[in-house]
Amino acid sequence: MKKILLLLASVVLYNAASAQVKVGVQGIANLSSADLDTEEMLNPTKNQKLFFSGGIVVEVPINTSFGIRSGVDFLSKGVGLNSSVGEVDGEISSLSFESDVKLNYLQLPVQVVYNIPVKSVQLNAGLGGYAAYGVSGKLQLETTTTFTDGGKGVEVEELDAFKKEEDGGAELQRFDFGVNASIGIKARSGLFANISYQLGLTNIAAEQDSKYKNRGLQLAIGFIF
Repeated sequence: MKKILLLLASVVLYNAASAQVKVGVQGIANLSSADLDTEEMLNPTKNQKLFFSGGIVVEVPINTSFGIRSGVDFLSKGVGLNSSVGEVDGEISSLSFESDVKLNYLQLPVQVVYNIPVKSVQLNAGLGGYAAYGVSGKLQLETTTTFTDGGKGVEVEELDAFKKEEDGGAELQRFDFGVNASIGIKARSGLFANISYQLGLTNIAAEQDSKYKNRGLQLAIGFIF
């Protein structure tokens, strides 16, 4: 995946020297989730989280039908988790866990795009990949203990997602790579809308016996100048 992204990026730079490069801006709504497996929570229920962010779009035409679309996005990803355990011991009747993950990335997407003119608009479909670097993030875990006498105790722990464990972090890996696909429409004015899905291939979990891979369904609306 890294080699493919570098190859596509080199194509962008090569064509940028001889083609008319178009630049634009976009706002992104990301319905985010994750493919995960963790020993800290038993059979967790995943809840998708909606984040809003944006970025810069770069389009480099190859010919009348094909082009390269890239840019730089500030993109938030994450997931909500819920889990519970009943009949822990004689004093504790149940434990419930609620976790929220928010990870902020600088992301470089690169796609090969096929364009189809239809009357006054242009339909397009893209396929490619992305490379992302985690700049910040938080992981919050709330544990609720219910005692057999009816009492309750709540403990909240907040970790920096990418810092080391000894520094109060969750030690997630900063680099993320994956593939993406999109469909969209663009008007002659430059206004566009795209729907895309991103499938993370990198396991960013700190422990090798755990798994955390980013997933996301995105709606991007923007303008090409």
